[in-house]
Amino acid sequence: MVLSAGLVGEIKIDTQTYRGLMPAQKGLKDAEMAAVLNHVLTSWSTRTLRKGWAPFTANEVGLVRNKYKSFGASDVAAMRRKVPQAGVQ
Repeated sequence: MVLSAGLVGEIKIDTQTYRGLMPAQKGLKDAEMAAVLNHVLTSWSTRTLRKGWAPFTANEVGLVRNKYKSFGASDVAAMRRKVPQAGVQ
């Protein structure tokens, strides 16, 4: 949802705090968004690749985007604060 709706506010990843805005990328098609997510997960963080991990599909992205289609950046920030933050962010 961060990629689709954006994110605004403060987030903490490990010991680093970030403040700012991630603009929404709503113009991306579901397959393009899946490709971006898979690239980030496979290129930037080996911690996210656990046994049984499978790449995101366009269909999965579409289902999530549809479910949260009314969400904006502040809604995503509120959602993210509810997720346990152990390990991978």
